[in-house]
Amino acid sequence: MAVLLLEANNVVDIESLIDAMWGESPPMTAKSQVRICVSELRRKFSLSGEWAGIETHPSGYLLCVPDGTFDLFRFTGLVREGRRAADVGHTESAAADLRAALDLWQGPIAPGVESLLVRSAAARYEEDRLTVLEEYFDLELLVGNHSRVVGELTREVSQNPFRERMCGQLMLALYLSNRQVDALSLFQSTRRRLVDDLGLEPSRALRDIEDAILSGAVAPLPDTRFRAKVLSPLK
Repeated sequence: MAVLLLEANNVVDIESLIDAMWGESPPMTAKSQVRICVSELRRKFSLSGEWAGIETHPSGYLLCVPDGTFDLFRFTGLVREGRRAADVGHTESAAADLRAALDLWQGPIAPGVESLLVRSAAARYEEDRLTVLEEYFDLELLVGNHSRVVGELTREVSQNPFRERMCGQLMLALYLSNRQVDALSLFQSTRRRLVDDLGLEPSRALRDIEDAILSGAVAPLPDTRFRAKVLSPLK
């Protein structure tokens, strides 16, 4: 079920379903068991009046999910609206749309499911979530809401220490909250982690953020927006 749901409205071939269920050691009756499982799912959907249905295709099965009934679809729709608003300069509206999309996220996808196929799809969606989260932080910083996002940024950076864009955003939020020492300390700790764990120096973008903080170039504009040229390297 997890595989069909993660690939909702797309055909999943039988071989992928078999791999998700048994890995490299499927039973001889694998295809028959997949058909039995699909039949049982259809029966449960029918009895419960669920919105989903499963179509049979020559190569496999497709789980039909109407628009607006699946959180991942709603997430994608809100992100699309938010990005469209950002493109035309409606920053606060864009931030609200992305926040609404992110609030749909209720935790890891399919926890406890060991299938490589499921784990790969879950990792792809988690990367999407993190990218949208970074876009949301950019928008909040642009409208002067640095104090609002410091806490969430701190938690996310602790969980994703190698995401330089997010580290740079937290540096900016700290600086704009009159915590310059903490902002520069974060740069140094991030640099040590990158060098020690990955053998890499911080990107030019992250070093530009440090330089801007050291030179005091991250000053707010009169309309409470912050200089886009300081934020833009990490976009």
